[in-house]
Amino acid sequence: MDELLRAGFAALGLPLDAAALARFQTYYTLLDERSKVMNLTAIHGETDVAQLHFLDSAALLTVEPLAGKSVIDVGTGAGFPGLPLKIAQPDISLTLLDSLDKRVRFLDDVCAATGLTDVTCLHTRAEEASELHGQFDAAVSRAVARLYLLCELCLPFVRTGGVFLAMKGPDCAAELDEARSAIRKLGGTDERTATISVKGGNLAEQKFDVVQLAGEVDEPDEPDEPAEPGSNEITGETPWAVAKSLGLGWNLGNQLDAHSNGVANETIWGNRKATQALFDKLAAAGITTVRIPVTWMGHIGAAPGYEIEKAWLDRVAEVVGYAENAGLNAIVNIHH
Repeated sequence: MDELLRAGFAALGLPLDAAALARFQTYYTLLDERSKVMNLTAIHGETDVAQLHFLDSAALLTVEPLAGKSVIDVGTGAGFPGLPLKIAQPDISLTLLDSLDKRVRFLDDVCAATGLTDVTCLHTRAEEASELHGQFDAAVSRAVARLYLLCELCLPFVRTGGVFLAMKGPDCAAELDEARSAIRKLGGTDERTATISVKGGNLAEQKFDVVQLAGEVDEPDEPDEPAEPGSNEITGETPWAVAKSLGLGWNLGNQLDAHSNGVANETIWGNRKATQALFDKLAAAGITTVRIPVTWMGHIGAAPGYEIEKAWLDRVAEVVGYAENAGLNAIVNIHH
């Protein structure tokens, strides 16, 4: 593996000393051993790991200088790209974030075995780590999620003037177009795509794109309070922010979607009718959002108008009104 890495780093124009080579070898050994008993990577063998994990990750240093910077790797998995970046550039202050505890324990073991310091391994989801927002010079991710979702998860971690580096497959123009609305809402600017080739020695050339985003990124527009009941607009700039704003939820159950012989009937399945008192109790218990399943079965006209029977529609509106009167958000979920 040493020769593969030397050739690859030379092709990238990056330095590689003996200490880094030893750490890559230790990393590989642990990755190979643990992958036999847990799902860490589908890539195996020194050649493929050297090129598709180690060199691929380190190549980010040719896009953005990270020396002495604080970096968070979101959804790091088995440590890519974060750990190879740290091995190649030891003065990075690195945070590795992953939602699976056993992967985080593996990362701790790698850091201990390689002697890497100033690395924090966190077992959490990006959506649940808001205390880290605005704390990093750079966020990186090699996750397979669509770019717009990666932006929603990663850009909030970047401080003003920092960068988010998203590693994508070749030709990610369509994903970038899809993500532009989210990028704009999150304060990202200065979009740039760099295509990087990774090769060296007898390795076949591999190419990937890095989408680089920077700008006035402190926090996304996230509401601190639940959306105002009765509002005609959803509060929140991103799907995650909208979901967060809804707070603690409760499901009404099978009142308005109960049916028999093709006709909806609120009490046909033995349920009591929903009342204002019920929703008042929910609000008093700390619930902020209720889901109200509804069916139009037996109460909707034929094509082309599909007009809903007024009495049934009024009853649905009445139940939604109970929620709004209690200060709750209501989600009407059409069933059947």
